[in-house]
Amino acid sequence: MAEIIRGKSCMKKEKTRIKNALIPCREACVDLQKSLTILEEEKKSSLHEVLYDACVKRFEVLFEYTWKLLKVASEYQGSEAPGPRPAIQTGLGFGWIQHPDFWSDALEARNGSVHDYFGMAEPDYLKIMKRFVREVGQLIEKVEKI
Repeated sequence: MAEIIRGKSCMKKEKTRIKNALIPCREACVDLQKSLTILEEEKKSSLHEVLYDACVKRFEVLFEYTWKLLKVASEYQGSEAPGPRPAIQTGLGFGWIQHPDFWSDALEARNGSVHDYFGMAEPDYLKIMKRFVREVGQLIEKVEKI
């Protein structure tokens, strides 16, 4: 009986970890969407480069929160996801995310921005960031149902 109670307590703690991981992921997704909208409105502004850099940084932040959300959700399901690539693979396995090629591209874009500041053309990066916001929104909806 004590084991059942302890098991329920652990499950509740893990559910709380998922909810806690969802909050910053959701907020970062909204922040990136707002930044992308402002960037689009200010295409010809002298601040365009600064706004673009802000979008890239927000994408990096959202990516970090997203893979950590996948890690927590995977652990709740009894799997491990020690890094971004395994987290994506686990998310694919559980059906939380689709489009493995896109997620691989998003990981490469994130790695490129963190380690190689001149690796990707702006239009290509913007395309990935815009789609990533949509993909993460779908992921959040699925993880909320766990």
